[in-house]
Amino acid sequence: MTILNEARSIVITGFMGTGKSTIAHLVAEALGRPLVDTDELIMQRAGMSIADIFAHQGEPAFRALEAGVCAEFAAQTELVIATGGGMLVSPGNRALMLRTAIVVCLTAQPETIEARLTGSVGRPLAGNWRALYDARRPAYASLPYHVATDNRPPEVAAAAVLDLIRGVLPVESPEGRYDIVIRRGLLRSLKAEAVPFDLNDRVAVVTNTAVAPLFGEVVAGQLPAAALLTIPDGEQYKTVATVADLYSQMVRAGLDRSATVLALGGGVVGDTAGFAAATYMRGVRLVQAPTTLLAMVDSSVGGKVGVDLPEGKNLAGAFKQPAWVLIDPDALRTLPMREIRCGMAEVIKHGLIADSGLLELAHALPWAEQGGPDQRPSTGLVDGIAGLLARAVQVKIDVVQRDPFEHRERMHLNLGHTFGHAIEQVTGYAWPHGEAVGMGLIAAALLSERLGLCGPELVAEVRAATNLVGLPQSLGPLDIGAIHAAMAADKKQHAGKLRFVLLEAVGRPLIVDDVPAEDVMAVLAALQ
Repeated sequence: MTILNEARSIVITGFMGTGKSTIAHLVAEALGRPLVDTDELIMQRAGMSIADIFAHQGEPAFRALEAGVCAEFAAQTELVIATGGGMLVSPGNRALMLRTAIVVCLTAQPETIEARLTGSVGRPLAGNWRALYDARRPAYASLPYHVATDNRPPEVAAAAVLDLIRGVLPVESPEGRYDIVIRRGLLRSLKAEAVPFDLNDRVAVVTNTAVAPLFGEVVAGQLPAAALLTIPDGEQYKTVATVADLYSQMVRAGLDRSATVLALGGGVVGDTAGFAAATYMRGVRLVQAPTTLLAMVDSSVGGKVGVDLPEGKNLAGAFKQPAWVLIDPDALRTLPMREIRCGMAEVIKHGLIADSGLLELAHALPWAEQGGPDQRPSTGLVDGIAGLLARAVQVKIDVVQRDPFEHRERMHLNLGHTFGHAIEQVTGYAWPHGEAVGMGLIAAALLSERLGLCGPELVAEVRAATNLVGLPQSLGPLDIGAIHAAMAADKKQHAGKLRFVLLEAVGRPLIVDDVPAEDVMAVLAALQ
């Protein structure tokens, strides 16, 4: 994976003495990008030092020059920009850069700043720095990403900036841009992030009875005005009745239209809480905080939320884009191996439709050291999965940006799901989503081969990947007639015809309508 996989500029800002110019230079060098130092540029264009601009023209003139430079470079991409300490204190400049760039604020404690400013020259505002520091702190605090530079050599601080931006994945949606933040320890450090993630006002932390003791109380306890709301654990509770109960809990918690719903949990929590957020008081703000691998790489991204009906999965739903997706890979340590394997079904799916490198990374993970379905994953496995998360998530980002409302290409993300959803329904969700999708991937490959779209080597590749991570390889005693009948209620039908996503090769999915029933039944029979 590259250090940065998109073109937005990187803005390095912060108070004087935090190391902006030095660290921005190191970041630009590491990324191979041009560096723009706004203070240096203003001095070149004005033909005088900043101190002289302040002395002869006044601070308002300098701020006007600064705003002009901000507007000029906010429109450009693939730069590293070191700002003056006051540039993004201006609400207009700050809003502009936040819309167009990844903004990282460098911080340092007052004693560090004092030591760094002692004896410095050319800083016209340094004489009153303590009052200025206090005045600017709210503006800096409102920025989403911070790196402390106290007791860090510039090279170490620059490496921390690079690590941070590696975990920031932007998504362009019909409702505007939001960021997916992947950062270890994030769920346990939200107290320091409440302002930039806009979680200071009334927040409903919605989770289930399994996640609440692990993370629910920790997260809610860090937010100044949070209520912890719970739903039962399990796909069978992803229902309209559960949403109705959530509405009642929200009313009792005093949530109004300015509130935020923070969905903390796996795909069921994200879908159910997201649907409640989309419809409560005609829609309130949503933040997704997935705690399962499956939710991290798939269901938390793209804005699809909904619940199941007795007739089928996800038949009631909406598009509700999140304001943020907050992914803490350390949450994977709390999962049983069965959940890890379920999540890998979606990683494999992303590899099959768009990024074969994910399949290679999956094969390189230490599966041989793992225990039974109820045991926790090894540290090596968690570390390995954390390393591929951004790449797996990026596959879904690319697809949903091109087709946000699932008119065509986004349907490729349903590879394996027509079979998988039917398996879930027939088993009363005794088969979890990931295991059912894993079986669906094998079925889709077999159906592709049967229809002459691919050769047997693709089937072998899908079987090898799913078997490696420990996903089921057969349907066993399940009633294949009931599975086929359940497909009739699938929401992926089109004009009364059942729709499948199939494969011509890895990276070449296609949509096929009206597959003969005998072919589908033959594939199901082959999987028994």
